[in-house]
Amino acid sequence: MNTRKLVSSLLFFFMIVSLFSITSCTKSEDPVSPPDTSVPATIFPLVANRQIEYNGWLTQNDTETKIAPSEAGFYSKWFIHGTVPVNAIFPNPPFTNLSGFASLIRDTTKIPGVGVASKFTPFLIRYDSANASYDFLTNIGFFYRTFKVYTTGTTNIKVDSLRWIKLADTKSGLNKEFTAFDETFTGVVGTASVQVRLQVLGNFEAKETITVGTTSYETYRLVAKRKVFIGTTLAAEGLTAKLWLVNNVGPIQILLIGDAESHGKFQKMTAKNF
Repeated sequence: MNTRKLVSSLLFFFMIVSLFSITSCTKSEDPVSPPDTSVPATIFPLVANRQIEYNGWLTQNDTETKIAPSEAGFYSKWFIHGTVPVNAIFPNPPFTNLSGFASLIRDTTKIPGVGVASKFTPFLIRYDSANASYDFLTNIGFFYRTFKVYTTGTTNIKVDSLRWIKLADTKSGLNKEFTAFDETFTGVVGTASVQVRLQVLGNFEAKETITVGTTSYETYRLVAKRKVFIGTTLAAEGLTAKLWLVNNVGPIQILLIGDAESHGKFQKMTAKNF
């Protein structure tokens, strides 16, 4: 090969190498789209006349252990009644801390395996459109009784045990903890007056696929955990609830943890009317 041909071959070789190098650099420098960590604001649509039906079972007090006899025939129906005055459900008095409006969900549950023919429970949920968050009216009476949170003196337990707790803060996004409730009360441990703090933290941990019948749903798994501090010392902590929520549908799977006074329950959607 003469010198001219050799130089031409080398030039061609280096052009090819350069081409691949440029292509490789271009690919490696392409911007990578970050994963979508948003949570839809319409994760729990409170649309009147919608209903969701569930099967499931009771769980033993503050554990996830199934109470086996409760599974046979377990049936729960959530019916969204619409917006109502809160005091139409919980009058003032005695619930002097409650006012305003919220969406009423009528829960009718039948558990023939443990002798519950039919039980009606009202749930109240309110949506804060400005902050894209949902609040749930829950009862913290067990906490009051456990730590002897009195109205005055040491005789009457506080009666304002129905409290709003943030159910979902969609602006937080996936895998970002948000504060659902955080309040300190004066209680009694033994004979000593102490400051007792109840904190509930929520987190949309991840997306998870849940199959109902032949339909697979992309859910946002919401986990709520509680912490109790006596003074500044952590005295107790544990799981409070898990909800698997679907955009424009709501909760299709639910785990509610009970306490020493009442059982919890697990339920999964079987049907809906929308």
